Formats: sequence, structure tokens, C-alpha cells
Amino acid sequence: MTMFISTTAIGGSTISGCSVESNTGDGILAGDGSTISGCSARSNLVNGINATSASMISGCTASLNRGDGIRAVSDGKIIGKTCDDNGNGGHGAGIHVTYHDNHIDSNHVTDNDFGIDVDAAYNLIVRNRVRGNGTNYVIAADNVVGEILSPAPSGAISGSAGGGGWGSTDPWANFSL
Repeated sequence: MTMFISTTAIGGSTISGCSVESNTGDGILAGDGSTISGCSARSNLVNGINATSASMISGCTASLNRGDGIRAVSDGKIIGKTCDDNGNGGHGAGIHVTYHDNHIDSNHVTDNDFGIDVDAAYNLIVRNRVRGNGTNYVIAADNVVGEILSPAPSGAISGSAGGGGWGSTDPWANFSL
């Protein structure tokens, strides 16, 4: 079901399986301690998903939002999101955290003004894949960041072998393609 109105949740709410599109503000605005899962936020004039402190955001998609695909404040977990083409006509990131103690893990972030934008210290950023953003990573000092790898593309492959080397065996590595 596509909703053309935004979803606003008070603290401690669960938002699951909804789609929001073409709102004049944020698509989803979630209060402290909320859980947002399996949602889609598309073509909103501000942010796709905006979560305040201690919120869990997983398995969501944010695309074509004028601001950030997902914006979070602090103490949150952002896992398994797909963020594509945010900052569309504005200035935004696929994922943007503005404070500390967030866990940003296993996200696919492509074609945004900024890929992953972290404004403050004491966040954990691991196992993300970014590509084609204006700037792939903008991360303040004093964060814990898995190695950022930029492996060379492989040639054509036909058969059971091929591909390029990763350049690392770090299971926490982030990729910039």
C-alpha cells in the first residue's frame, strides 16, 4: 500500500511494511526508541526516514528524497538499508547521522549527493557498500570504521574462476566502488 501522507510515530513505536511517497516533509518521522523495518520512503521533499534517538532501522529502502534517505540522531542501529538517489534536487546523503553511538552496518548506498555522512564521533561504521555518490564517505574523526576498500573491477568471467582480489581479509570492511 502506498501512502501519500507521512507517518509520524511517537517514541517506542513500531513502523513496519509501510510505503510513503511524495510528502511535503519527512516521509517517516519516528520518535525515540522506535523500530522501523521493511518500509519504503520515496520522493519526499525533506528526508525519507528521520529517526530520533535509540531507534532501530532495518531492511528499508529510501530513494529520490530531496534531503537524506535516512537521518538518525544517536544511539541507533541502521542495518540493511538501500539508499539510492537522495539529495535529489536538494542536498542530502543516503545515510546521515548527526550525533554519536550509532551502528551503521551492511547498507547499500548509491547515487546520492553523499553516501554515508557521519557528523560526530563514537559511531561504528562497518560492512557497507557505496557507489556513485558525489562523495562516498564523509566521516568525522574518532569513529570506529571498518577498512574502506576500493577493489579494481574484474574483467569478463565465464566459468568457475576469476574476479579481482579484495586486498584485505577484514570481515568488517566497507566498500567504495
